[in-house]
Amino acid sequence: MKLWFSFEKIDKMKYISYLDLLNVFARAIKRAGIEPAMSKGFNPQPKVSFAQPLPLGVNSLRDYGELEIVSKPNSWDMADMISGINKELPKGFNIFELKEPEHSKPPKLMSLVVAADYRFNCSSLAKENELVELCGRLKKGEDLYIDKWHKKRKEYVKKNITPMIYQIKTEGQDIYGTFQAGSSGNLRPDDFISALLNDQKAFTKISCDRLELFCENNKSQKNLIPLWEWDRLNVNVL
Repeated sequence: MKLWFSFEKIDKMKYISYLDLLNVFARAIKRAGIEPAMSKGFNPQPKVSFAQPLPLGVNSLRDYGELEIVSKPNSWDMADMISGINKELPKGFNIFELKEPEHSKPPKLMSLVVAADYRFNCSSLAKENELVELCGRLKKGEDLYIDKWHKKRKEYVKKNITPMIYQIKTEGQDIYGTFQAGSSGNLRPDDFISALLNDQKAFTKISCDRLELFCENNKSQKNLIPLWEWDRLNVNVL
């Protein structure tokens, strides 16, 4: 049985790596009495994966993962599985929802991600009027560059990230942004805030939350929908 789940990763858990995240959930699932399906090969691993990795230090208030299971306690429904796994997860993790995708052959969640919502609290670095001015420039289409490592040339090159910023606004000393994400192009929140504030260490001085992940509805980038809604709206797609 293939399952999708939504969850949060906050507080001290925002500092664990993607590999550790896989291990934490794999252990919690097993301890809850649920048998995960295993990958094949010389080093079988539980079939657990997540939609979009995060830089260390970012809270994720709405994240998504998928797992494949072989068996569960006979009397358990989805609510029982959520409760059982949550009891085994460390503080800072919490599963909100768990479901079997409606699509007969659901794609990998990671392949669906095209955008992400972030919130940056910059109260320690910039005043409200300064943030309004900086974000106003982006709204007008002003270019914003980061240094990106070029594998073939083996050197850093300038990359304009303004086209990867879909929406930007300020509320007090908070910045809210919707950025391109996923396999087609991914704007990291640490790269964005360092470039915006012209401070390579800016990310270590602010707090950052990822609020939501989005996918396209019927291949229309202008119609972004929360990742959790994809299977309900695209049952007959693929």
